[in-house]
Amino acid sequence: MTTNAKDLVFVAAASAGIYLFLIVLLRVFGRRTLAELSAVDLVVMLCLGSAVETAMIRADTSLAAGVVSAAVLLSMNGLLTRVVFVSRLARRFVLGGPVLVVHNGRVLASNAARCGLSDDDLHQAIRQRELESFEQVRFAVAEADGTITIIEAK
Repeated sequence: MTTNAKDLVFVAAASAGIYLFLIVLLRVFGRRTLAELSAVDLVVMLCLGSAVETAMIRADTSLAAGVVSAAVLLSMNGLLTRVVFVSRLARRFVLGGPVLVVHNGRVLASNAARCGLSDDDLHQAIRQRELESFEQVRFAVAEADGTITIIEAK
């Protein structure tokens, strides 16, 4: 298959659009996905990559289409990284901010659910801090990177 400039422009536009779509989609689906990939999460991510690949390159398997798609994805990621670094608003939108999920021993269920965290996830975080119950927790915060920070009650 021969690739002309018009085809490569489409590949670039499709790659950029899908990159932005995936950033928003991953942001919407929460922090749990980012903190620790389970086997199921890994399979979903691999399938997601495969699913969008054909749309990005318009079924054009030429070297040029692959290079253009990769260059656009890496360029957009570099640009987004710079924007997030300099803009608090962009950082908040793309990465999110901390969310309080336990306050004075009480689970804030709606906040935990918004972050995709179950009671089991919170119990695991507490056990990792060698605590036994929520009552021993002053604050638990779901961080933007998916980790859970625990502040012990005194």
